[in-house]
Amino acid sequence: MKARQAESSITTLAAIVPPLTEECAAFQPLDYEALDRLAGAFEYPTVGSAKTVEAAASSLMPASLRLGEALDALSRYLKDAPIGEAEERYTSLFDLSPVCTLHLGYHLFGDAYQRGALLAGLAAELRIAGLTPGRDLPDFLPTVLRLLGRVNDPEKERILTDTLILPALLRMNRALESSTSLWAGVLRALPDVVAPYGSGTPEPDESFCRPTDPEEVNLDA
Repeated sequence: MKARQAESSITTLAAIVPPLTEECAAFQPLDYEALDRLAGAFEYPTVGSAKTVEAAASSLMPASLRLGEALDALSRYLKDAPIGEAEERYTSLFDLSPVCTLHLGYHLFGDAYQRGALLAGLAAELRIAGLTPGRDLPDFLPTVLRLLGRVNDPEKERILTDTLILPALLRMNRALESSTSLWAGVLRALPDVVAPYGSGTPEPDESFCRPTDPEEVNLDA
């Protein structure tokens, strides 16, 4: 019974959002350590964030020059930013605007009941992988990136990527299209390196995205 529940927790996501099919991206999938470092770039800034992001930039540069350069720019900003500025900008960008929240399920389902099913499935997979979401919900981007590197199942990787991560990133990146935020630069490069875990496309179908009100997002954070 437990095995059946574990198997269905991610695979049932395919019934909630249909998979995508497009041509394959050029990059090879990253290992779980690289995804862990990448995840750290999207967590709330702390004293050690600059070093964390710097390590991510160094390890990911060979996989994606665009992503590596975006991470390097973010690490340099975090190193030199005045006390409290990075925290304020992070909060303004991700926590105060629903269209840019790092909780991926919200971009697909809002507060509808389907998001509850998604959260339950992700929570089950996190337990299997030996991960915990901490104080955040299971669909928090850093948590999902860490999970992606540990599911060790090509079909689950595809479903997570094509039905959750890429559609949510597409909507976020459209909302942040005019943003000069350094976090936005990292988000723009993410589809390139996440896509190989799925069917390969870095740009999901537009039907996954609801219209965005420009007034809902702070583009200058």
